[in-house]
Amino acid sequence: MEGEVAEYIEVAISKIKDSVFIDESRLDFDYMPSRLPHRDAQLKRLAQAFRLLLDNPGRASPRALIFGGVGVGKTVLAKYFGENLVKVARSREVNLVYVYLNCRTVESRWSLVLNLAVKINPHELAVRGYGPSQMLRGIYDYLNDNDLYLLLALDEVDFFIKRTGENVIYDFTRLSEELANFPKRIAVIFIARNHGIYELPQLDPSTVSTLFGANTIELPPYQTSELKNILIQRTIEAFKPHTVSEEVIDFIADIAGEQGDARYAIEILAFAGRYADLEDAKRVTPEHVRKARSKIHPRIRRDDLIPLSIQEKVILLAVARGLKPDEAYIDLKDVRKAYQICCEEYDLTKIGLAQLQGVLTELSKTGLIHMKHLEGGLLASLPEIPIEILRRELENIIRDERSSNPQNKK
Repeated sequence: MEGEVAEYIEVAISKIKDSVFIDESRLDFDYMPSRLPHRDAQLKRLAQAFRLLLDNPGRASPRALIFGGVGVGKTVLAKYFGENLVKVARSREVNLVYVYLNCRTVESRWSLVLNLAVKINPHELAVRGYGPSQMLRGIYDYLNDNDLYLLLALDEVDFFIKRTGENVIYDFTRLSEELANFPKRIAVIFIARNHGIYELPQLDPSTVSTLFGANTIELPPYQTSELKNILIQRTIEAFKPHTVSEEVIDFIADIAGEQGDARYAIEILAFAGRYADLEDAKRVTPEHVRKARSKIHPRIRRDDLIPLSIQEKVILLAVARGLKPDEAYIDLKDVRKAYQICCEEYDLTKIGLAQLQGVLTELSKTGLIHMKHLEGGLLASLPEIPIEILRRELENIIRDERSSNPQNKK
């Protein structure tokens, strides 16, 4: 067994040179891109909010709230801004430390503040045995003694408050009030999902407005065109030239554009590349994208297909048969041709073009297919499931239904 494992590893390593990737790590969740497309306005807002940290250190303790849905770039925005602010501070001879903490990974205020102390200086900050407020004061004293300033980003703070019932936001605002006559050393970016922070019983909306004022920054979902730009950037960084076509990028952007989720789009791109490598393919195809989508969110099951009418099943089968693995979309004319062949094969009564288009529209509402309107006409695709799997499943279902009810020709 040990010899077999060694052999498998050697084979895998030998295939790296044939991989579609240059650097797969550029698609990792924690990767920090060289620029943030379509977030300039939010970066300007943050720069405005925290300008006094550099222009007049110690004068104020600025804070901001970033909120938005999943995959809109809240975390990467805070990290990108924080890391670049440290560079600017260094050039202005301001000793700024940036610390990012995900509140989902800690169980209490005590563990949160302890994690903060460890990240600032695990050796010199003696905080064990103290409560959260005392530890925070110890952190401030350490910063003040060493002429340091802290920019802290607290991610998923709404989740933390909801789970623990502990209002960590007030811990930092209270510290600022208690040390009103001392230099301000701590600035905070709070990160939350959507408007959830406004709905917490521990925080009424007026309190949130008072705490953050104009420094409340909402990130909207990405548009499909914006996701395409993000995918192009990551493709250039992660893949070898000419291994990912514009059609593949458009296809992924269309899929993820339904939620405006950049994280999801990048995850699909990464999995599609891995499927290409597994198959020793020279480039990523739309079929690899379908496999990736199915792997990440396997939403379609046999139970989703059985309730469809016979016409819906056959039209869906026509789309599956008409699409080629290296195609993202099929036009209505080709769907109709494949549909007519299916009707002859299963001895079904054909419906007209207008009715066919209506059935496709209804199927798109279920998420089984995706429709795209272009100047040249109507296009259909299968974003949820690999073509071959869907084709085989539908053929089996239709065969079983026809054998049990051969009179059904509608």
